[in-house]
Amino acid sequence: LDVILERANIEDCIEYTNFGDIICGSKDLANWDGQLITAPGGTKRIKKAIKRIEKQYDFIVMDTPPNVGAFMRNALFAADGIVTPLQAKRFALDGLSDFIDTVEELKEDGNDSLRILGVLLTMYDQRNKQDREVIEALPAVGKQLDINVFKTSIRICQDIENAIANSQSLFRTKGNSNGANDYADLVCELLEIIGK
Repeated sequence: LDVILERANIEDCIEYTNFGDIICGSKDLANWDGQLITAPGGTKRIKKAIKRIEKQYDFIVMDTPPNVGAFMRNALFAADGIVTPLQAKRFALDGLSDFIDTVEELKEDGNDSLRILGVLLTMYDQRNKQDREVIEALPAVGKQLDINVFKTSIRICQDIENAIANSQSLFRTKGNSNGANDYADLVCELLEIIGK
């Protein structure tokens, strides 16, 4: 929030950890959404801040809330590629084309290098019939919308929930769990796509 509101330099907000450098988000970001959308340059502040540090990193990963508000728009203006998580539910599949339209709008508005690297099915439960129907339909939807669909899916895994709840690394606490294996597979697949 301090970086977006230009109250602090991005360098001063970086926390250095054994798992990589991070800048924490804030629950208060939601309170500023409306003001940032209308403020001059309000949706391009992360891009401006990242320019100061981008040469220090091979990759910068930004996690955003699912709504297309000011914070997500800031991230999309700064990004080169997007991993689009999609819950294995029919309503999520229906909203995918709307999200693609938003990405196209942002490309026209100043980030023409932005591309969707792929759609990632998350919270997938193979025991659930609707989830199985979505995973079966997804390749055809990807072809129709002309976007990549990751081969990797992130399964529902209690170990992921426990790691989040305890603010711990999944790879440190349950490195051999289904969730950790799924995310490791995603990284391999993503690096292959980026390499092409």
